[in-house]
Amino acid sequence: MSGVHNVCGVVVHVAPGRLEAARAAIAALPGVELHAEADQGRLVATAVDTDSTMAIDQLAAINRIPGVVSTTLAYHAMDDEGDAAADSRTAPRAAASEQPRL
Repeated sequence: MSGVHNVCGVVVHVAPGRLEAARAAIAALPGVELHAEADQGRLVATAVDTDSTMAIDQLAAINRIPGVVSTTLAYHAMDDEGDAAADSRTAPRAAASEQPRL
């Protein structure tokens, strides 16, 4: 796998009566992790690139699971793991006088 870290956060809405089977199928996907469950069949998951699959392919696989009504992308980030300056939390901010005017 390259030095780029790709992560997608999604909300998955599952039809009533299909939650257990859908939860198990989602959790079995490589690079996919379930984090939370909310009312009315909503699951919160992340998908990351692995050596064998891409996160986008796992999102498509989630959508094909029987009982999944929809998958909504809530978060996406791609960072170069070797480049700390790519992280906006550690990158120095320009002074107000140096910022371009729009």
